Amino acid sequence: MENEKPVHDGAKREQQDFATQARLTADISQGLFALRDNNASREDIRTGLVRQIAELRSGAQHEKNPRQARVFRRSLSDVFIQAMEAGQDRLRSKDYSYACDYFDLAAGADPDSFWALSNLAVARALAGDHKGALEALRRARPKAENPADFASWLAQQPALVQFRDAPEFHTPLVPHSRRPDQR
Repeated sequence: MENEKPVHDGAKREQQDFATQARLTADISQGLFALRDNNASREDIRTGLVRQIAELRSGAQHEKNPRQARVFRRSLSDVFIQAMEAGQDRLRSKDYSYACDYFDLAAGADPDSFWALSNLAVARALAGDHKGALEALRRARPKAENPADFASWLAQQPALVQFRDAPEFHTPLVPHSRRPDQR
């Protein structure tokens, strides 16, 4: 079968798609790596990454060719994973400020990701950004598959303990304005 034209052409198209994906993500990947090591240009790098990710997401949303749209979506997924892994690495290293940057970039690649938004909330809480953590939680709540699971996660998340007594933590975050520690 490998000598048949459709099989050969399919393999060739797949190689082209992977090359296109690599081209679409190359600058973003380099920026994600550079962000970690470049304090002097950190804000410029981050701003550039936000723009590049938005352009990639726009390409995925507006591409009419199904094959090209798939390449854009795979590229966004690649960027999302890279940003999440870098954010997790920074979180483990207790470098909360950089973890926030990476999780925010991941949320830019996939604005519907509860995983990215919940990690962003935790990183912001650990960084002492009360307002930013609550904002990320407000964005994460509608992305949670199950409101009860979200409330349970809130109750169990150690990074959010410091916010549990704040009134703005309970409404509109916790379903039915019930505190996570009340059953």
